[in-house]
Amino acid sequence: MTMVCGRVAMELLDAKAFHRLNDLGARVRTGIDEAFRSAGIEGQTTGMGSLLKMHFTRHPIHDYRSASPDAEAQHNMALFNAAALNEGILVSSYGLFALSTPMTDGDAQQIVGAVERALATMARS
Repeated sequence: MTMVCGRVAMELLDAKAFHRLNDLGARVRTGIDEAFRSAGIEGQTTGMGSLLKMHFTRHPIHDYRSASPDAEAQHNMALFNAAALNEGILVSSYGLFALSTPMTDGDAQQIVGAVERALATMARS
């Protein structure tokens, strides 16, 4: 059963699916970057395609070292994770999101909205 499901999933992952995932990822990254600015919290996203990662810094991210969070960024990520969980989304402890083909535009909007609310909660505290 697992092999059949894997094969079907691979067959459905065509150029159209990749294009849609790339578009969805770009919209979520843009929405989260706007949410950082709206909340007045230093931060940005990086990523490509269906993957994105949140960084609690305004410094340009250009390599592994620049992406490594300092103590303040780690603290902010922990606060964000708790606030995001209260908004109904589970984010990896280090801020990684992975979107998938079953996700809809509504799901993307829901993620961005939850991030906006979580960052607003952080800004108030």
